[in-house]
Amino acid sequence: MGNYNSLREAFVARKAEHNVIEKSPVTLPLLIMLAGLGLMFVVIYAGILLFIAGTVMLLKAPKYRYTPTQKAVVYKRKFCSVTDKEYIQDCLQNGALKRSYEFHTDQSNALLLETYKEKSNNFLAVQLLQFVPYEYQPVTEPLFFHGEEAQRLIKALTL
Repeated sequence: MGNYNSLREAFVARKAEHNVIEKSPVTLPLLIMLAGLGLMFVVIYAGILLFIAGTVMLLKAPKYRYTPTQKAVVYKRKFCSVTDKEYIQDCLQNGALKRSYEFHTDQSNALLLETYKEKSNNFLAVQLLQFVPYEYQPVTEPLFFHGEEAQRLIKALTL
């Protein structure tokens, strides 16, 4: 398994074993940068703006794809009440629970559920964190789910 300090660290380190690839577009940002350089000699401001836009696109965070479906994997955070902790831990340890559950809506943000979720719900990487003064501390290890198990958890946790 390995000891990871965060879900992001575990996700990046173990993405290959969970059929996730990193796709960062390079062609379009480079073309925009080159067009910007070319325009700098004709229309200075337009050229500078295009060059900056291309640079920002190039340096932007990487995109991830789940290889079996070729769909994007997106990072999301969900804040929850501390009263939901037991339910969330049960879901993550025992799979989705059969009963319906309504999350509490207080504004405490005591719990943080970090996720990497594939758009058609076939992949889920998740970690539960709890706010301990000044920072969020892990409550669970980073967990990875695929297929129907991921779909049931996404539905149970309303992600």
